[in-house]
Amino acid sequence: MSSTDDRISALEDRLARLEDEHAIARLIASYGPLVDAGEADRVAELWTEEGVYDVEDYLMEGRDQVAAMVRSDAHQGLIGRGASHFLGPAHVSVDGDRAVAVCESVLLVRLAHQFAATDDPAAESQPVTVNLATLFAAFQPRAMVELTLSANEDKATQLANKIVWSAASSDNAIAQAAAQAARLADVRRGTETMTVTLQPMQIRTVALSV
Repeated sequence: MSSTDDRISALEDRLARLEDEHAIARLIASYGPLVDAGEADRVAELWTEEGVYDVEDYLMEGRDQVAAMVRSDAHQGLIGRGASHFLGPAHVSVDGDRAVAVCESVLLVRLAHQFAATDDPAAESQPVTVNLATLFAAFQPRAMVELTLSANEDKATQLANKIVWSAASSDNAIAQAAAQAARLADVRRGTETMTVTLQPMQIRTVALSV
C-alpha cells in the first residue's frame, strides 16, 4: 500500500470516529427535549431493544420500561408542573465498536404556591415547604441551586449584590435590607437542605444536579 493509500485510510478512520462521536453527542442531546415533551416512544427509541437505563436505584431494561417511565404519573406530573432537563456537552470516547460518553445532567424545576394569602388563611394559604430530595428521590439529586425566576442567575448571588435603597426614609431602607438578608438566608438554607418554602402565590426556580 502506498503512502497516499495509508493517509487516505487514516483520514477515513478519523472521519468515521468523528462521525461516531457526533452521532452519540446528538443522541444524548435529544433526550432532554423529548423527555420534557413526554414523547415516550421517541425517548425509548434512543435505546436499543436490549438497552438499559440505570438511574441510581431506578433500573429500566429495554424500550418498554423506558417508555413506561415517561408515561408514569410521576414523570407526567413533573413536566406538567414545569421542568426542563439540561444535559451539558458530552465528552465522547470511541474505541472501535464501543464508546463512553460523560456529561453533566441538570433538572430545572419551577415550583409555585397556587393560593393567595386571602384564599384560605387557616389552611391552604399557609407557607408550604417542599423537600426536593424526597420529591425527586428516584433521580437521586446531588445538589440544588436556586435561580432567579428567569433561571439566568444564581438567586443567592443576585440577592447578595442587589442594591438596597429607599427614597422614603432610612428606617424603610433598614427594613428592606433586613428583609433582603432574610431572603438570602432562606435561599442559602434551602441550598444546604435541598428544601424550598413557598409563600402564597410565590414562584421559585431551582436547578437540581442529578
